[in-house]
Amino acid sequence: MLNWDLIVAKLSESRPEHTGPFRVGIYSRMTMVYGQESVAETHIKWMQMAVRRDSRFSVHKVYQDFGVSTEDASRMACYQRLMEDCLNGKVDLVMAYDLSRIGESYDAVMKNVQPLVDLEPDVGVVFLGDKLFFLAGQAQNWAKNMARGDYSSCQLPYFVGRMPKDEKK
Repeated sequence: MLNWDLIVAKLSESRPEHTGPFRVGIYSRMTMVYGQESVAETHIKWMQMAVRRDSRFSVHKVYQDFGVSTEDASRMACYQRLMEDCLNGKVDLVMAYDLSRIGESYDAVMKNVQPLVDLEPDVGVVFLGDKLFFLAGQAQNWAKNMARGDYSSCQLPYFVGRMPKDEKK
């Protein structure tokens, strides 16, 4: 379960005049062309269900790529359409099932969300399965800084899952 309140608070900071539900672009990518359709379908259903549980959000569109790696985002045609919709103000929040749908490493994720870095208002990115969230504009150079040992940006990404209860008696 995601902490939607934190996501709403962060998105609202860059959209003080926002009214209505935040528009979510759901993204699914599978490396293989065939044989992963049921996995992709399950991921998409989980993401749609998560979005629809909270009236502050609505699904704008589902974007799916099959048979592409994250190494070259230009080959991820549907991902490029999602980025265009973000740039055109049609999407407030990008949702993927996990980090590997957008990049195989933190560096690759940051490289692939780079088109969103300078957008005003900020676009959010959330990974449902990993329970991670960040605003693209605040994430600039985050992965590079972490790799160099600069942990000043450690608040990113935000963990937006429910913390497990202490089992100690």
